[in-house]
Amino acid sequence: MENKMKKIGPWAAAAAAALLVSGLAACSSDDGSGGKNSNGSDCTPTHEVTTITSGKLTVAAIVYPPFSDVKGDTVTGFEGDLVTKIAEKLCLTVQPMQVGIPAIVTSVTTGRADTGIGDFYRTAERDKIVRLGAPVVSDSMALVVRDGVDVKTIADLKGKRVGSAIGYLWDKDLEAYLGKDLTSYSDLQSAYADFEAGRIDVLIDTVPVASYRLKDSSVKAQIIIPPADDRIAASTHPGQTQFMTNLDNKTLGPAMDDLVAEFREDGTLAELIKKWGLPEDIGDPGAPELL
Repeated sequence: MENKMKKIGPWAAAAAAALLVSGLAACSSDDGSGGKNSNGSDCTPTHEVTTITSGKLTVAAIVYPPFSDVKGDTVTGFEGDLVTKIAEKLCLTVQPMQVGIPAIVTSVTTGRADTGIGDFYRTAERDKIVRLGAPVVSDSMALVVRDGVDVKTIADLKGKRVGSAIGYLWDKDLEAYLGKDLTSYSDLQSAYADFEAGRIDVLIDTVPVASYRLKDSSVKAQIIIPPADDRIAASTHPGQTQFMTNLDNKTLGPAMDDLVAEFREDGTLAELIKKWGLPEDIGDPGAPELL
């Protein structure tokens, strides 16, 4: 998101050590001001920031429509479009880096990526190792239930065939509560494939993503927001999405927060929410909180 940057040293050594992640943090950039935006025209950035590579914003992304996706050398989806607009304001070109769900946070802590997209919530655990951005939208855990399956609450999941992709806040709680009734998938695509094939009765997802994926599906299913249940902490409060950045980068995160606030004020955020078919009310996530 920035245009020119100052020389920086390796990022996130402390965070990487804490995570027992080996390797050197990436760094490089030249001093200067002014630059080119994504269409090559002269551009003056709204904020002076530092990124891993001069003139580029490296974005770790998972394939998780409608929030994020990677198409060639661009990111798309709601967050992909939003981070691209932020980069343009900072006279940067987005450099996508497609990774799996668990690699998003470590890509930022080890300095391989400037930020990450894919519907990642503000959590107390993440707050220790990355700078969490201001809330962008709110998001709720959902039960995607096949027609004919009687499930309305967390307790109703017992004895059902339940599936969930690895990498969500509810992973450990679900495993502890459901045991052998839970099938964990390495990616969401595989989970939905089994759901549509009838191999699982209930899929755990979020409301916006489930709505998006089921709109063209031949499978009849209900999307249920379960009543809060302390056995699954993620059910007790909606998550707040955000753009995380490296703890050692003192410029990028605040700049992104400022631009998210600007886009909320001028209607850009609401336009993107509508474009991607997300519920309108998620655009008011409230004050920052940690799950």
